[in-house]
Amino acid sequence: MASNPIEFPPSNLLRVEVENFDEHRLIVTCHGKLIRETSDELTRAVKPLMVRGKHIALDLGDVSQIDSSGFGALLALRASAVRARMRSIELCRAGALVKELLRVTKTLSAFDWPEEEYVKEPGLEQRRELKIDELSRNPDARFAEED
Repeated sequence: MASNPIEFPPSNLLRVEVENFDEHRLIVTCHGKLIRETSDELTRAVKPLMVRGKHIALDLGDVSQIDSSGFGALLALRASAVRARMRSIELCRAGALVKELLRVTKTLSAFDWPEEEYVKEPGLEQRRELKIDELSRNPDARFAEED
């Protein structure tokens, strides 16, 4: 189902990959640090994708560091998605560091939080089908914002 990823020219701090998950969704996977020196790389990779009319999920599972510039890039991409009449940007596999930053700044709810169906691991299709079946029985199983 997923196509081969397109890799944007990597810096030694951040690598961004874009791949089709299905005909409606793109996954943008970030590897490394989302900081002042690299936040523009993420923006340059994601903004042009918004005109394709596909939903975008940012896979932040391999982000080892984020600072205020990286946080600003996430918020700017969300604002661009809204202006492009997209639902929002989904964040998936965000680590504790990213989630804590979003919780402290009270911006967790600014982003969509999809099911973990985007995780690219062996056996994805089987786990995806199980997750969809589980969600059909319990639709409230989504990630909930902490107060």
